[in-house]
Amino acid sequence: MRKVVCFILCLSMFLVTGCGLLPEEEELRKAPVIQSIDEEYFTTVTVKTGDVVDYFSVRGKYQKQETQTLQLSSWEEELKDLYVAVGDRVSSGDVLAELTVGDLDSQIEEQQKVCDECLREKEYVSTLVSLENERKDLAKKYKRDYDKEVLENLKARLEKAEDNYYIADLKLGELQAQLDKKRLVSGINGVVTEIEYTHGWDWNKNTGVVITVESEKYGFVFTTDQVDSFEIGTVCEIEMDNGEILNAEVITSVATNDQGTMVKVTMEPILTNAAIIAGDMGTIKVTKAAVSNVVYVPYGSLRKIGDDYAVYVVNQDGLRERRIIKVGLIVSGRAISDDNRVEVIEGVSVGEEVIIR
Repeated sequence: MRKVVCFILCLSMFLVTGCGLLPEEEELRKAPVIQSIDEEYFTTVTVKTGDVVDYFSVRGKYQKQETQTLQLSSWEEELKDLYVAVGDRVSSGDVLAELTVGDLDSQIEEQQKVCDECLREKEYVSTLVSLENERKDLAKKYKRDYDKEVLENLKARLEKAEDNYYIADLKLGELQAQLDKKRLVSGINGVVTEIEYTHGWDWNKNTGVVITVESEKYGFVFTTDQVDSFEIGTVCEIEMDNGEILNAEVITSVATNDQGTMVKVTMEPILTNAAIIAGDMGTIKVTKAAVSNVVYVPYGSLRKIGDDYAVYVVNQDGLRERRIIKVGLIVSGRAISDDNRVEVIEGVSVGEEVIIR
């Protein structure tokens, strides 16, 4: 009898404690409730509407638009003439200085005459060949005899004339290259800012010179790999380090390497009263993509679930629930955290709270 009573007591205790540990059947059928928010570990933000802008920025310095350092030197020949002084204005193509050129000028002049004569001969014989081709076609059309040797002789003469012109032009180019090595020519429009003489073995004789030419105009100058974003005429906003905002237009964009993957860009301010001085720095902001007045969440709230995107929303019961969302433009990696936004097409509503990491 005592054993029966003990068994009944043990069974009663097991049933009581067991029912307390298992959840109700109603709760088992629900999706797992994600735990309540622990404010020590999570921060929430409100879903809002606004603009989502994807952009990049580069730093530009306000300086002379172009600077060119030109050097002319020889260990043997003496510097014959220097045609400029510091402060002189020069144009692209101007000769700034030259070494002793001897009779190169006269040689080039004579060779130019030879070239002109060879060109005239080539053009004249080319006209004769064209006329003779017409005669041949007419003879064929009206079934008359035609002497092919005449045309063949003219073609041979034309070939010789073309060869003579090619050789004459080649010699002219060689002479011109020799002269170019003895002359210093400006590549830009600007002002001569520095002149320095160089010497060969004899320090008492100037055998060369280094000349610096700077453009008179100023602009924002920078180098970037965003080669397709700065076409001539493009207008961008520049935020100066002093807080002023101005617009500037791209006036030059020149490749700095053979691959064309880097360009040096110069921009001129447009109709501004801002007091800009040489050396001032500014940030050029270029928009790549943008959408206006859309629902957005911070990038920090975005989760990747397989091929889908999701956010964790704080529901009315104060619990967090995972919400699959459809996104549009995604912006991340900005220095200003508020610029890191994600356009939400559907899945959350304005005013809801989402959790950020």
